[in-house]
Amino acid sequence: VESHRMHNPYYRYRAAQADFVNGDYDAAIENLKYAVHERKNEGSFYMLMSLSYLMKGDREAAQRWTKKAEEVTHKPADRQKYNSKYEMLMGLQKAGEN
Repeated sequence: VESHRMHNPYYRYRAAQADFVNGDYDAAIENLKYAVHERKNEGSFYMLMSLSYLMKGDREAAQRWTKKAEEVTHKPADRQKYNSKYEMLMGLQKAGEN
């Protein structure tokens, strides 16, 4: 059963969400790499990837993944939501640097 779950991109996304909440950004990224490989049109997968890279301090990768999330998302409201999340976390990171 477990090996079957690990081949399900939605299961991997849920695992990545748990990893992200627990601060294990590397594990989140690994789960998301599989998920985006299997489902290339899920903006939420790309956005969580972006946030995971941002929390690791890799702003360039985070920006690339945010752009990809916006590209695959067809709803303008979702695009705005992704951009807002990214901008909010960028602001929090910059504030933490000062």
